[in-house]
This record gives sequence, structure tokens and C-alpha cells, in this order.
Amino acid sequence: MATSLPLLVFPLAKSIPPPKGKPVVIGQPHVPGRGKQAVRLGSQLTALQQEFDRYKASVSSSLAGLEPETVLVIEIAGSVNDFRQAVEAIGLEWLGEWDIDDIPPAEDFFECNTKGAPTEKAVKGRMFLSLGNESGMRELLSLWEQWKNNKKLPTGKTKWRDVFNQTVQIRRWGIEEALRETGMLDRWRDLLDPINPVQPIHCQIELFYRKLGERRAQGERNVTALLEAAGGRTLGSFIDMPEIAFHAVKAELPAERIRQLLIDLDSDAHDTDIQLFKFHGVMYFRPTGQSLAVTEDGDGVDTEISEGEVDLPPIAAILDGVPNLQHQALKGRLLFDDPDNLSAQYQPGERKHGTAMASLVVHGEMVDGQSDPLQRLVYVLPIMQPDRHSGDPGIRSEHVPDEVFFEDRIARAVRRMFEGEGAVPAQAPDVCVINLSIGDPARPFIHTPSPWARLLDWLSWKYRVLFCVSAGNYPERIDIGLSVPDFRALTNEQQVEHVLKCIQADLSGRRILSPAESINAISVGATHSDSSGDYYQGQRTDLLPRTSLFSPAARLGHGFRRSVKPEVLMPGGRQLYSTPRIDRDSVYNIDKSYSAPGQKVAWDSSQPGDISKTVYLRGTSNATALATRSAARIYEVLDALRTEQGEDIPQGLISVLIKALLVHGAKQDDDGCKAITAALK
Repeated sequence: MATSLPLLVFPLAKSIPPPKGKPVVIGQPHVPGRGKQAVRLGSQLTALQQEFDRYKASVSSSLAGLEPETVLVIEIAGSVNDFRQAVEAIGLEWLGEWDIDDIPPAEDFFECNTKGAPTEKAVKGRMFLSLGNESGMRELLSLWEQWKNNKKLPTGKTKWRDVFNQTVQIRRWGIEEALRETGMLDRWRDLLDPINPVQPIHCQIELFYRKLGERRAQGERNVTALLEAAGGRTLGSFIDMPEIAFHAVKAELPAERIRQLLIDLDSDAHDTDIQLFKFHGVMYFRPTGQSLAVTEDGDGVDTEISEGEVDLPPIAAILDGVPNLQHQALKGRLLFDDPDNLSAQYQPGERKHGTAMASLVVHGEMVDGQSDPLQRLVYVLPIMQPDRHSGDPGIRSEHVPDEVFFEDRIARAVRRMFEGEGAVPAQAPDVCVINLSIGDPARPFIHTPSPWARLLDWLSWKYRVLFCVSAGNYPERIDIGLSVPDFRALTNEQQVEHVLKCIQADLSGRRILSPAESINAISVGATHSDSSGDYYQGQRTDLLPRTSLFSPAARLGHGFRRSVKPEVLMPGGRQLYSTPRIDRDSVYNIDKSYSAPGQKVAWDSSQPGDISKTVYLRGTSNATALATRSAARIYEVLDALRTEQGEDIPQGLISVLIKALLVHGAKQDDDGCKAITAALK
């Protein structure tokens, strides 16, 4: 055993002084002078005041006792530190801030090069959100008049001088942010084309998180009343999670109200009289009941798999769909906990995703039916269930229902592991790593971490546990802009370079999916690799042949404040694409077959009692499960260091060490680096 242990050095903590030399100064972007800024912002503030007056008039008769308030959005170029105190000093309620890095360069705002000349780079800045009533608006306009007339601002409010200097835009939070940026307007347009006119439409309403509990309670009463006024209703109780500043409700609205909203917004006025959609307390309208695991119909092939049982307590957990506990690859290897009896909702053949992920965590990639299974139980608690609206029994996709919050199910599951639930004791208190091979396809990361991501950050801190999270798949077609004969005429290296350029051109559509932006979690992407060996190609094409690169179906992009995401890539299977039937076509659709190449995994058969089926799968879900498996194996090494070598490794730091060791060895190989460098030139 001693010869297989890695060299781990744990130095004593010490303070390290900053390096000597001239500090690096990060300059602010160019902004207009006071005179030009006074003209620019003067018109914006006038429009803001007029819009607020119209809003006050519209709500005065719509809901008794509703105090007219507004959420101010201030976008600045560059940065202003410690602005929160100045906001609160004029009676506004601070709601948050986030980075923005896509302000278009213009005559007045632009980034400079080292010589001070304008560049064409997008301008970086900050967005501040605050909520105020009429009194706060008056105070803001008073400060503006003082700044415009070059007067000294009062003590405690001088930060407003810098903000006025650097403001690109000041406006009310409205329909653009609450509905359009979340994709709800487009989604509702798609829904209304074939929808039954009397069929209700479900959505999730997220509220701005107010600091005071009575304000949050009043917001709930207001939203409930506005829903009823629009002919809708809540689908359940509001969720209020102060640990992650999350306040929301699932709601139902009649289709005719959604149709009227779309008609109103397409009119010349671009406005609506439906007060729910203009209520200042609503931050976002979002989809609900999204399918989190979609699998194609297919039963796989019989594979001889060695059975076995283990009884050591689990240190790895899986939150996913229900697995087939009787499958030869899994029987006796899982500690299954189903407090909501979700397994009763499954038909034979529907336990596919949970079975596959458990197979990869326990066995890794099975080659010729052989594997090296973990020597401990793996704790499994289902958080998904079949979607009864998604297809015929046996082929339904898995989701979290419309009336249920992702965040609530995950929080309950993790709390049940470590603390228990009601009279039930802690079910898996030794768990160090939790696998989450799912993501929200309706919520790609844009500016600020989602409630789901914030929840993982809080849970990982509270329970000292590591989450391995899928960065998400990109299942869309790829248009390579070349006919089939022209693409085949290229060398492998030329094909790779060309496809990488096509992927780069569409990076904005490949953003990582929530909750992969979680800061404390490890977000896992997939490499275009597996151990399945040679395969029958048929009418399929490998768009990235013979390279050790990310999968062509991978999602890529920065995390919060441009952090590196995903942190690590694991094998996710070689993803092929269907060759276009017509030679002149250039669009390649993703191959969803269960044949090689890919990673061989256990599979749930639609035939009851058939417990030896396997298929080949590909994607970041696979890669994430393999990362969790690697974390479990790292734990065994650390545990051996403690028990056999006498190392003093506190239990509370085990997950931190696992994370560090899992990421520490990550490295893009030389051929992959060369291919990426050549494509980005």
C-alpha cells in the first residue's frame, strides 16, 4: 500500500507579504465629461421620473394599499467601490450588484490601450440594483441637481459623484429584464401556437429579496392578489430561503392573459395594463417543470457483469433519478433512500438516467463487462421523477414537477443525509462528495449565480461537502458551413481546426447551465474520449477526429466574475454526429444512438426482470459521475494516510483536499493545446 501513496505535503500556515515592485494599476474606461454627461443623464432621469409617475397612476387603482415603489437599475462603466452605503443613505433599499462585461464601445464610453487610444473592446462595468419609493426618488433627483451644478455632495453620499460620472444608463427594472432576458416571452409565443386556449400556463415568479420579513410577507400578499386579478393562482406556498436570498412561488396563469400580454407588448405602446407583469417586487418570470434528463427509447444489449455486495458506509452520494436497484451492476452496492416514494411513479425502462449515473460512479467505464467497483456503498436519493406529460409510459423524460422547487428538493435531500428529517436520523453523515449530473436547460449562466448555484455554495459550506456538477450538454445541431465532400477532403487536423472555429463563433449559445456556476462546487465538462475502441461508423461523422479535446457537445464559458468553468474535464465519450443525407448540406445533428463509441453503462430495460442490459452513452453527465468516482477513490487514499500513516487530516477538511487533488492534476495535453491555438489565431 505504501508504494502507491502520493506525496502530500501539508505546510504550516504563514503570512506571505506581497511581491515588491511597482503595483499593477487597472485603469478605468474613458467616460464623458461633466457637461456631456449632464445632458445624457438629464434626459434619462426625466424619462425615469415620467415612467414612475405613469406607474404610480396605474397601480393606485389596481390594488388597495400597494405602495408605489420602483427598482432602479444603474449601469456604470468601470467600478465604484462601497456604493451600498451611499444608496442606503438616501433611503433606497440595496438589492444587489453584479459585473457586466458587454457594454458596446461608443464615442463617450470606451476602453483604452496602453497608449491611451480608444479600442473596440467591450467595456466592463457594474450594475447596481436598488428599490425606492417616491421619497427616495426625490432624494436621488436632488443629488443629481447638486452634481450637475458642480456642488459638493453631502457627507456619506459622495460616492454618487463617481456614479454620476460613470453612469452609462439609469432606468427602471421592467418587462425587458423580468420577461425578455429570461426567454419567457419567446417561450410563451411558442407555447401559444398549438396550445388549447383554455389550458393554464405555469411559471415560476422570483421576487427581489427584501431585507425585512414584513416586506417579504407583504410582497407575497401583493403577488397573490395580482395573480388573482389576472385570473391566475399560486400552485403552492412561497419559498423563502434567507441563507441564499431566494423568494419565489410557482404560479398558474390562463392562456388568454399570456396572449393579451404578448399582443400588448407587440403594440406601438410596448406596454401592458396587466399589473402582475409590472409589479416592482418581481425580479423574474421563469419556466417551471423543465425536463432535466431526456433519454431516447432503446433497451441495450445483454452484458455479463460480475455481481458483488459491499457494506462499508458511503462517502459518495448521488442526487438524480431512481436507479434500477436490481441491475446486476448495482445490486448490493447502493444505499437507496426514497422518502417521497418517487420510485413508485416509474414504469419499467424509465430508470435510465439514475441507473447509468450510479453505474459510472460505482464501476466507472465498463470495458468488456469488466470494472473496478468502489468498495463502499453509494448513497442514492432521487430528486427527479417521470414527467407524465412527456410521452407514453416507459419512455417518459424525468423532471422536477411544476409545483416543486429544485432548491427545496436538494436542500431537503442534503439535510436528510447529514441531520436527518423529523424522527429519521442522519442517513449518510460521512458523505464527502455529492454527484449532480443534471442542470437546468432553461437557465444558462449570464451575470449572477442562480438560486440553485447559491444553494450548493451554502450547503457545501454548512456541511463541508463537495458537489460535482455537470456543466451541461449542447445537444443542438452544428452548421460547419462546408458540404459533406468538402469536409471529408480536409485532413484530420484541418477538420478539427475548422470545427473549433465554428464552435468559437457560437460560444454565447454554449453557456454553462445552472447550477454549474456554483463557486464552491467542481463543475465538470466532458472530453471527446472513451475506452470503447473501434466502432462501426455507418452514417455518422466524428467532427473532432483523433484529438484529445473537449466534446463537440460540451458547454463552455466563464463562471461568476469570469472564473474558470468548468474547472476540470473528464472523459465523456466520443460524440458523433449524423452525416447529412444530401452532400451539399452542412448541418450535422447529434447522434443519439446507444451504440459505440461512448461509455458502456448499466441500463434499465423495459422488460421486467431483465437486469443485465448495457448501452453506450456520452455527455457531461457521464463525465461528472466519473469525477465523483475519482473523488471517492481519492478519499480512500486520504483515509489510508490517516489510519495507516497516522496523518492528522481533520474530517472537516477532507472535501477541500479531495477538491484540490481532483483539480490539481488537470492538464490539457500538448496536441489539444496546439489544435486550440491554431483555431483561435
